Amino acid sequence: MRWKWKTIFKSIFLLTCAVPVYALSYAALLFYWGFPVAPGSEFLSLYLPTSIFMLILVVINYLALKWVMGDISLVPGASASVFFLMLAFYAIWLGLLPGRNDYRQCDFYTKQMKGGVHRFGEELYRIEVCGLNGIIQPENFPDDELRLRVLSMKGELLAERFFNPLLAMGEPVAPLRYGDDFLAYSMRNQGLERRLRMPPSGLDWLRSRLPRLWP
Repeated sequence: MRWKWKTIFKSIFLLTCAVPVYALSYAALLFYWGFPVAPGSEFLSLYLPTSIFMLILVVINYLALKWVMGDISLVPGASASVFFLMLAFYAIWLGLLPGRNDYRQCDFYTKQMKGGVHRFGEELYRIEVCGLNGIIQPENFPDDELRLRVLSMKGELLAERFFNPLLAMGEPVAPLRYGDDFLAYSMRNQGLERRLRMPPSGLDWLRSRLPRLWP
């Protein structure tokens, strides 16, 4: 029991020290790698690198704990303690993300960002945009976030994205842009454009129904 509590204490201490590294590394990864400019490149440019990077962080954290404690295999419950503590940290991080119901003023944002009903191929889709702050103003620039949804004309949710808009003088610099087979929106980070293939894929449909696991 003494070794178990000692293991948990050291694990918490090490993970507490590692929190800034996790947060900054994950934010940097999403900031610079998370904005593909070509349709269909989202998995390779965001999810796969993110998964690999987080796995690397887990391995580094495990090795650091082993270095601090010596042979971790000789300490009962050490591996399980590290694993569950890292899961707890990730759960807390996810809890800090805005909920889907926190976005409002959908009619206003949809009009400002040039959403509404648009045709792709033979089908009509309704493009809905909602915001966290409820109004587009320059002072909202640092923290406003938009929720973009693609819905069928029957109201079925087909795709969902979250992004920070480009603003200038209280108006969108880069509203939504439409192509023959894509919907594009510009991210605040360096003005990069991200595309959503239209019509949305089955993966988009599934993602829109899963808990939000990333910004």
